[in-house]
Amino acid sequence: IKAQTFPDWECLVVDDGSSPSVEPAFREVAGDDPRFIFHRFEQNRGIPHGANWCYRNAKGEFIQTLGCDEFIAPTKFADQVAYLDANQKIDLIWGVPGNGPMGPVPEWEQYVRGAHNRSREHWLKCFLMLEGVPVGGASALWRKELFDSIGYFDHRLTAFSDHEWFCRVIEKHRVCVLPFRWMNEVPGHKSVCTRTPQNAVKLDNELAYVRDRHLLRPPKSDGLVTLAMPV
Repeated sequence: IKAQTFPDWECLVVDDGSSPSVEPAFREVAGDDPRFIFHRFEQNRGIPHGANWCYRNAKGEFIQTLGCDEFIAPTKFADQVAYLDANQKIDLIWGVPGNGPMGPVPEWEQYVRGAHNRSREHWLKCFLMLEGVPVGGASALWRKELFDSIGYFDHRLTAFSDHEWFCRVIEKHRVCVLPFRWMNEVPGHKSVCTRTPQNAVKLDNELAYVRDRHLLRPPKSDGLVTLAMPV
């Protein structure tokens, strides 16, 4: 974050009632930089309360999430803000997933990774059917005004809190994957979203909840089908 070429940012960090507090580590990294803002819940509230606190208190025009296992390219903010400023009809963008060199990627790699752009219906199908969802949290940037349009993360969900929110975005707004890699991940990192025998039932119930809330509605068709066949 400190290495960003775009300097007009703020970084909000929430300590979700951890023991001991992470504030000393935060202060060591943040120093006296006023762009770093710390908040602590005295009792653990769980996902996604901390994220929603940040979203409600953020002052910027755009929102960027960053997990503890994610790294972003130094030009990410500059690249993505410039794109959203130039494309006012797009409200949320992602980069191409998968670790590799940061920066532009060839078009073939975007398709090989299943990160091609889709119609609204196909995007929703991709999320609801878990068809290799080709997006990563930290690769995204979106307009803060989306929260005024569709609300915040559902507090009843953990692993699928952002997933369900993206479904709401797709149903009402335009999203886009761009041929850039702006994020790398620490390989093998485990999180609350990692499926284990202990949380499998909870995750299945969350997915069922998302599918009940967001129904696939195929668009009306005149019966004609267009096929594009790469050769």
